[in-house]
Amino acid sequence: MKNFRFFCTAIIAALTTVFFEHNSGMGLNGLECYYGAGGHAVEGTGRIYSGEDSNPVYPRGDYYGVGSGGIGIDGVLGLEYKIPPVPFAISFDIKPFLEFDTHGYGFMALDPGFGIKFIF
Repeated sequence: MKNFRFFCTAIIAALTTVFFEHNSGMGLNGLECYYGAGGHAVEGTGRIYSGEDSNPVYPRGDYYGVGSGGIGIDGVLGLEYKIPPVPFAISFDIKPFLEFDTHGYGFMALDPGFGIKFIF
């Protein structure tokens, strides 16, 4: 995989809070829809790592440098299915967010997720 490349931003701290509302009236036993909204804040290290050589690279300049970060708003929309004979549930959701950093840049993403939960 010579041409494979990825970037990962090293984050010092991030906090996201989202409030959910569950709707179990989907007509199928164990299936629930959930939705919600909230916000987040992040603090970064300024280092962006390349997947090829693991040396820090800076393709976006001083992106989330030490002492800088960002704030944003988050939403969530998902489906959860509680499997009746076993104490597990599976879920799929999309958590779109809009974020603004301390350098004045803004960006957004859909941030999909898949989950498996143990229910007690």
